[in-house]
Amino acid sequence: MAPAKSRSPTLEEAQKALKSLILHDGESNDAGFDHAERLSVYAEGFFARLHEALQESYELVYRVVGEEESYALIHDYLHDFTPRSYNITEAGASFPEFLERHSVRETFPYLPDLARFEWAIVRAFHSKTETPLNRAALQELSPEQWDRVRFSFQPAVSVISSPWPIYDLWKARKKPDAEFPVPGKSDRRACHIVVYRSQFDVMTLEIETGEAELLRLLMNGSALGYACAQSSGRRSPADVTKGFARWVQLGLIVQIQVS
Repeated sequence: MAPAKSRSPTLEEAQKALKSLILHDGESNDAGFDHAERLSVYAEGFFARLHEALQESYELVYRVVGEEESYALIHDYLHDFTPRSYNITEAGASFPEFLERHSVRETFPYLPDLARFEWAIVRAFHSKTETPLNRAALQELSPEQWDRVRFSFQPAVSVISSPWPIYDLWKARKKPDAEFPVPGKSDRRACHIVVYRSQFDVMTLEIETGEAELLRLLMNGSALGYACAQSSGRRSPADVTKGFARWVQLGLIVQIQVS
């Protein structure tokens, strides 16, 4: 009588077992792998490369929490948010969301905002640059059309707002640890930052609350008249004009549409 053949693992079983091995989450491996020691080399290399990629994307987060805590954070993150993109850069896309509900926020409440800011920089670096708006297009608008005009912005443009002074961390990123200003829980001071591309360089600019509100409304598709009315309590007409001229000068706007 021929011996019974062992059942081959299903694709789902094999994928779960491989994930368990790579992420070292302690789950049992019962899917029929006989050579786990061979896979361990790949597993360790896979995790090390992801850890390296996330450290590159979130340099300030790593510096704030420290090397040991950051390693544990990344392990927890990769267990909850398994990368699904072939592009390793995209592995950190959900890290700010992960930090929102992680216990590390009790010690560093500004960490999710800091991560959102750093991810905006990563996104801007990899974004394409479109042809900026020709100023002649603005001169062709009638006074009646200005209230109804809507704007499209460069893919790299983001507005990050936080009740914490996260921009101070960015400005101090090259300072030694003794001079690095890690905020405490009581060090609240709101900041608003525009992230954008200038040719091949990612640029950042701190702006006032009213300008951030106006820019965010326009980026979300609001018409200029509505956006100005919503932010008029914080911005004078002169301030609006000044901010708008700066956006055009920096090449943030790429297209206009009159609804």
